[in-house]
Amino acid sequence: MTARDTVQLNPLAAAVAFALAKGVEMAEVTEVTGLGYEDLIQPSRRVDSLLLGRVFELLGRRFPGEAVGLQMARVAPFSFFGVLEHVAGYAEELRGTIEVWVRYHKLVATDLEMGFEQGPAECLLWWRHPNDQRAPSPIPPEVVVGLATRFLREVLAIEGAVARVEFTHPPTAALAVYREFFEVPVRFEAPRNGIVIFSSALERRAGQADRRRYDYLVEHLSFLEEQLAEEREHAELRRIRAAVLSNARRGEYSAEALAKRLGMSLRSLQRVAKAHGRQLREILDEVREQHARRLLKDPRLSVEEIAFLLGYSAESAFRRAFKRWSGQSPAALRRA
Repeated sequence: MTARDTVQLNPLAAAVAFALAKGVEMAEVTEVTGLGYEDLIQPSRRVDSLLLGRVFELLGRRFPGEAVGLQMARVAPFSFFGVLEHVAGYAEELRGTIEVWVRYHKLVATDLEMGFEQGPAECLLWWRHPNDQRAPSPIPPEVVVGLATRFLREVLAIEGAVARVEFTHPPTAALAVYREFFEVPVRFEAPRNGIVIFSSALERRAGQADRRRYDYLVEHLSFLEEQLAEEREHAELRRIRAAVLSNARRGEYSAEALAKRLGMSLRSLQRVAKAHGRQLREILDEVREQHARRLLKDPRLSVEEIAFLLGYSAESAFRRAFKRWSGQSPAALRRA
């Protein structure tokens, strides 16, 4: 189980703006995303990454046979890359830009994978997304690869660094369209989506290099990365707790039933809880104790009945558990 995958609002807002410029009605966008204009004006907000995929799917259905990804890459702002845009542009060399992209790309989209493989003559900067296997679409990789190559030329002012670009999908338009955009050879049905860069270009100085700003902003990215990790951790634990509460309403407090509700094995669920410094039994007991304290406030319920409602087969087992949680017996709590 993982926390809900999110994407910074910038890419989604850019995709929606492009769709509207292509003639798509906002009502269509709202239908597939549930978002309106007012939801798209908070650049630091994070949303479910599925929403961006739905906008791309909408574009694919509306404009079949067009290189929609390249069209968007030609006009989209570099803010598509979110917070990375500002930092990567101040790198002293191309290598620094790539290091920022690879190190902090999950700030833009948590489910995106990115890597850099360096060879003696050529390097590969590659991207991979879970949707590449689930519901392959040429639009996302063409947008990302297209915008990245534009960034090299227009922001870093580094010409001649790209040897070729590669896509896992077949061309969706005439090859001349791709050659005109990239100005380098384009390979289709390759193992990965990415940009092949000449190794000799990695040390080239960028056009707006500013080491002081670069170092300061990288420190800020590290801070944002820590915040995002905390948010995702809390989201996972919240999901477990929500499932515990759902089961508790039916008087079910076993770890096995919890794993079943979450659609995973008990061992996997235990590993997730442990990864966040918690024991599964502790989470279950916390909810049980809260419910026990609430039920004990009702004088109409006997301790035996409360034990049954909390999923205990015997009153004595509930008494021992409650003493372990609170340091006192159920009767002592009632007297207090």
